[in-house]
Amino acid sequence: MNILLADDHPLVLDGLKSAIERKFKDAALYTALCATELYDHLKNQEIDILFQDIKFGETHARDILKDLKLNYPKLKII
Repeated sequence: MNILLADDHPLVLDGLKSAIERKFKDAALYTALCATELYDHLKNQEIDILFQDIKFGETHARDILKDLKLNYPKLKII
């Protein structure tokens, strides 16, 4: 399972990553601090689950959710 954590706060990313690593030892975890990094990961890895921050830096999740659902229909977004 490939999981992408997208948040513009490194402390939040570290906490989520640590918690998920303990629970899902076989999962590959990726992190994104901005929308550009998020899209780079989606283009280069087959991501199964995305944990998306609502207020993601200068980008609001609502602004990219339609695009994500259209271009990555199998992606589970939390």
